Amino acid sequence: YPIGTFGRLEAQRHRERGIDLTMFLGLFKYYRRAYHDLIASAGFDQPLERRCRLFADTAFDRIELGFCAEWAGLSGDSALRELQETTRRMTNEKNRYLTLFESLSSPAILLGADHKIENLNLAASRLLKRPGTPGQTYYEESAAPMEVPEWLTQPLARFQEGGTYRLTIDKELPKSAGGGFHRLGFSRMLDVSGKFSGTLVLLDDLSDRKRAEAAVVKSARMEVASTLASGIAHDFNNLMQAILGNAELLGLDLADHPGAQGMLSLICNAAEQGGQLAQQMLAYARGGKRDPRLISINDTVQEAVRLQARHCPSKIQVECDLDRDAHKVNADPSQLSQVVMHLLLNAVEAISGAGKIAVSTRNITISKEDSVRLRFQPGAYVCLTVRDTGCGMPPEVLSKVFEPFFSTKGQGRGLGLAAAFGIVAGHDGRITVQSTAGQGTTFRVYLAAAFARPVPVVSPERRPAGGETILLIDDDEGVLEVVNQGLRRFGYVVLVAPSGQKAVELAKSWTGRIDLAILDMEMPGLGGLAAFPLLTQARPAMKILICSGNAFDESAQALLDGGAGGFLQKPLRLEALVTELRRVLDGLPPTGAPLLVPLGPGEDPPE
Repeated sequence: YPIGTFGRLEAQRHRERGIDLTMFLGLFKYYRRAYHDLIASAGFDQPLERRCRLFADTAFDRIELGFCAEWAGLSGDSALRELQETTRRMTNEKNRYLTLFESLSSPAILLGADHKIENLNLAASRLLKRPGTPGQTYYEESAAPMEVPEWLTQPLARFQEGGTYRLTIDKELPKSAGGGFHRLGFSRMLDVSGKFSGTLVLLDDLSDRKRAEAAVVKSARMEVASTLASGIAHDFNNLMQAILGNAELLGLDLADHPGAQGMLSLICNAAEQGGQLAQQMLAYARGGKRDPRLISINDTVQEAVRLQARHCPSKIQVECDLDRDAHKVNADPSQLSQVVMHLLLNAVEAISGAGKIAVSTRNITISKEDSVRLRFQPGAYVCLTVRDTGCGMPPEVLSKVFEPFFSTKGQGRGLGLAAAFGIVAGHDGRITVQSTAGQGTTFRVYLAAAFARPVPVVSPERRPAGGETILLIDDDEGVLEVVNQGLRRFGYVVLVAPSGQKAVELAKSWTGRIDLAILDMEMPGLGGLAAFPLLTQARPAMKILICSGNAFDESAQALLDGGAGGFLQKPLRLEALVTELRRVLDGLPPTGAPLLVPLGPGEDPPE
């Protein structure tokens, strides 16, 4: 017979036994709860569990309706069917809203008029570390309301005091609530009469967005610092060029004065050290002239460790675990040595007292799948790891570790790690850091593996200076003067142009031959990049050397690809300038290095 009829028969039996309506309904609540618990413990998947709960609730609702109908003397089937239909519609409506509530990916919390938690969806249950299944909390009518967690108390009080219907507050949650940055949305709930019935709280996880924003801000900050460092280095190199060149010219004039030679040598050395400092700033700016060649990273590490050992306290132990089969890399030996030295020096300074520094190399392969996650190009890499047992760094220091002029040691210029960062980036590599305060620091440098295909190398011979005509182009008056005098000392005829525009005009108007131009890249108005094609058009046979106090960059590479004979990085000694100038005039190739070819994913170096 129908389940509603079963409810009426049960009502008759219980009434005959003396059980009243209130007691029966109370017992039936426990029966309903027992079925809910049984379904929850059965391990069904969520859709099946939801259907089982719906079936059980429908059955119990109909039994209760039949029981109440009998008790109230409603024996008419039409009245019973009407009540059943109403119950069905209400149940369906309730289940529809329950599905929407549980389907929210964001945590949703319902607070009652007393501001205690009355209900929450599955996402909120997980956030509050409450075990449960979809809909479980919704049907736990007898459960006592939960207290609002402590991290929600202050934002909730702010919402209540404001008197508005809606309010959003951004807040970082404690680790006990899963951490992360969230946006809390508060909305007042009113019943049909307009009376306040509770508050809805929705949480939107903004952690990924905040991390992306922080990355953009950091990138912009480092770009500004890079531009500043590049500009300072450019002007500084021009000053060092003037000092170094004039000191060398004085040395030629005072060749018979030993005392003067000693002082001039000190001036030259100081100017070169100033140039090295500028090179560190240019390295941070991802520049600096590079001389890449096929090298063993193990050899570079061993030499750097040997040099650092001279200054390393005896209580600090340096251990090397270098992969004997480590791939070679395409890198500038001097710059890569700087990277290793800066990392070792940072590790030594991080250790107070006894400690250990572990240096290792190993081959790794980045697959296409991992390349997306790691933001690497797929292929074979060599990983250099420098790990120390020093003081470590808190997050606020870790986020600034590669910024120039940032230091926590009270010594040094704060350029070491910034230069390492720029050098590695300039080699299309990656450098990462992991650190926890009190637990040491780990730096990892990733460089693409490479192998060599030998090409012929021609070594230039020293040749006597000739009487060629040189067009010297630079906007710095000090550089123009010292280089002009130096070249004349070596027998060259020098034409001077203080700007790109003047150089083009001179190239067109000069009636004699011009054998070579020394073209500065950074000039106001018509710079080196724009002046180069105009000069080659005016003087197709004229050779061009480009120079700059700034970093070797894409513009310089474009001119080399377009026919420029070489690149000079200021400051440089007159002898080096004349040697390079002679090489270009004589049509000799630069001192070469093997042709370098990157390794593909999973590809082994050739035998």
